[in-house]
Amino acid sequence: MYEANPLTASYLDDSAQSYVAEEQDSMANLLPGFIFWALLIPVGLFAGFMYLGDSKILAVAILGGYILCSMLVSPQIAIYIFFAWQAWDGVFLKKFELRGFTVGKALAFVVLFSYVLHMARAKMSLGRAKGLVFFSVAFALLGLLTSPFAINIFVAVKHCLQMVVLAFIVVVGMKVLDTPERIYSALFWLVVGSTVAAVGMLAGMGAGGIGTTKYLRGTLSQDINPITTALGMTLPISAIPALWGLAKRRINYLICIICGIFLLAGMMKTGSRAGVGSLGIACAVAGFMVKGREWGKKILVTVLAVAFIGVTVLFILNMNILPEQSQERLEAFVGVGGEESKATGRMYIWKSAFAAYIDRNAIIGVGVANTEFAQQEYSGEFKPVHSSLIAPILELGILGAMTFYGMLWVWFRNVRQIKITRLGVPAAIIFITTLVFSAAHTMHYTKYFWIPILLCLLLARQAQMIEAGYDQLSITGTDYDSTSELYSEDYVTVG
Repeated sequence: MYEANPLTASYLDDSAQSYVAEEQDSMANLLPGFIFWALLIPVGLFAGFMYLGDSKILAVAILGGYILCSMLVSPQIAIYIFFAWQAWDGVFLKKFELRGFTVGKALAFVVLFSYVLHMARAKMSLGRAKGLVFFSVAFALLGLLTSPFAINIFVAVKHCLQMVVLAFIVVVGMKVLDTPERIYSALFWLVVGSTVAAVGMLAGMGAGGIGTTKYLRGTLSQDINPITTALGMTLPISAIPALWGLAKRRINYLICIICGIFLLAGMMKTGSRAGVGSLGIACAVAGFMVKGREWGKKILVTVLAVAFIGVTVLFILNMNILPEQSQERLEAFVGVGGEESKATGRMYIWKSAFAAYIDRNAIIGVGVANTEFAQQEYSGEFKPVHSSLIAPILELGILGAMTFYGMLWVWFRNVRQIKITRLGVPAAIIFITTLVFSAAHTMHYTKYFWIPILLCLLLARQAQMIEAGYDQLSITGTDYDSTSELYSEDYVTVG
């Protein structure tokens, strides 16, 4: 019925064995992950033909119904699809948006609903993640409670609800992605799904047709923010080292390299200096952030990661295939040509934002996502603060800043304590990339901030499982929640 590592066999008692036997007959096993993806191809093709034949509503109903049923039956599939879609909103936003409600936001609610249906069977403990989850949920709820005092209450409530939903998705992910295989699957579909979106963007499949570059910095519509598009590419690039660290077959390494090249090209098409800079800094310093004595491996990973980013960026710039504005921005940024980089005005915006914050309410702040409204009242300029490291104190005052910075500190400690190089360095790359990018852009109420939190926590817990002797443990014949009980605090102390 199961195979156990002799080092951990003592953790398996009769209740655990009966739990596994019970799970083998569970409803989740009716639709294992590999069957879902195998059936998705013919269903998707059929729906595609229906769509081309002007039966658009029926096509969406067929494909959407199949995916929805699959997600409700197997909660982990809901997370896989949520991850796979994360870049699509930023690339093809206006094609799928309905009054500001995107497919990505809809999928977030499906993830939560799917988990609620299976909540009783999710036995995995949060372990050391409890501290970070506490600060995350507290920050989101604090924003919601102070929303009535915001300048624009609707905007504040909307963004706070986004944070609340995303904070709980972190909890759901920790509960559902309870094995190395599921963590790998989530990373795989995050990277591959985003790569498909990147290929579509590079091909120019937007409102202007194939190959169009007429919109701002290579985006596919005049309504798309290039920073959002860049974030959708930067996140999966930062996750590639983690995918590589969990891969067991050589073909997966090749997939990582190919996806990395396309994602970097897609991100560079937007001319995002924050994307290139955050990835470069993360790859350069991540190995020195985490604990552990495997310095040889750390240095090797650092050199390879920096070399891959550097060589790919310079190669793409040398090919001169980017839109003119993006090409000039990045050439000036990396110092290989173009005009010298001019001041971005960030310091001016930050000074003005602080002045507006003090003028209005220095105790509880101006409200989540309300810094631009505060600046409009104060100086007549409608400008966001452009920094998630500064925005919390402006939006939620001193208490909000303490909660947010406490969240960052606990996140940092969770990553730093990973002693296994193949997990610790990738987690550090994800953390540093997110931190550096958020220093120049406001992203703490988006999935591009919260998904990295979940990924780092999953890698940290996996490292704990390996250190505790669970690396060789495998349960066969079950698809959902097979090892949840075995990984819970009843069987191993995780914090």
